[in-house]
Amino acid sequence: MPEVRHSPVAEAAKASGIGMPGAFRYVDSQGAQLPRSGSRGGFRQLQSGETVRIRLESPPMEKHSYLRRLPRGNYRGYAIVHWTMAIQDRATGWLSADFHFRFREFLTHGLFLRQCACAVYCLMPDHVHLLMLGFSPSADQLRLIAYLRKHFNRELKASRPGYSLQKQPYDHVLKEHEREKGAFQSVANYSAQNPVRAGLVEEASDHPYTDGLVPGYPELSFWMEDYWDRFWRANDYLRKRYDEES
Repeated sequence: MPEVRHSPVAEAAKASGIGMPGAFRYVDSQGAQLPRSGSRGGFRQLQSGETVRIRLESPPMEKHSYLRRLPRGNYRGYAIVHWTMAIQDRATGWLSADFHFRFREFLTHGLFLRQCACAVYCLMPDHVHLLMLGFSPSADQLRLIAYLRKHFNRELKASRPGYSLQKQPYDHVLKEHEREKGAFQSVANYSAQNPVRAGLVEEASDHPYTDGLVPGYPELSFWMEDYWDRFWRANDYLRKRYDEES
């Protein structure tokens, strides 16, 4: 009987666990699938001169695959979350000064409604970063992001018909050591540097679509020299105020 040789790729795939049922098909040299035979699930005996190949196939994907979220409580209260929202198919051409103005408008309303602050946001040509934190026990970032996505898609539809956000945003809930002021500010500054890393500008402050927003503090700007001092004072005041009311 001729020897059946598995390709190194197939062997490596099987060893790494890719070889799940349905991921491999055995076909002859013309691409026709070899039928199974026998109670042991083997394949028919090869004829003299016949060759066999292994075709590695990906299992079928669901139409939409959703990212797993942490339990809802991780997004409530004083949670700090870095959100990333991508435009469907990474489409570009929607970002403008007018869109940025409307974005700040509904972001302000959303932050006030859900009792959160946005330490920094960065609108990129095909995605958006937001670093947000709650300043009251009843803050809810899942509801906030749903509100923002609703209005973001509405503005996209009005300015660029056919454009929309991807089905689900990516989030990273900051861990305890990331919540310390120095670490938190590093996360914010890293987000603000995205336009530089993308080659859009030489200095992060030259990107017109990066800023911070705290409801009730319209004069506050991420690019102020004393931004962090003023940001933390505002956050402390809001926390104290809402703690007293709750």
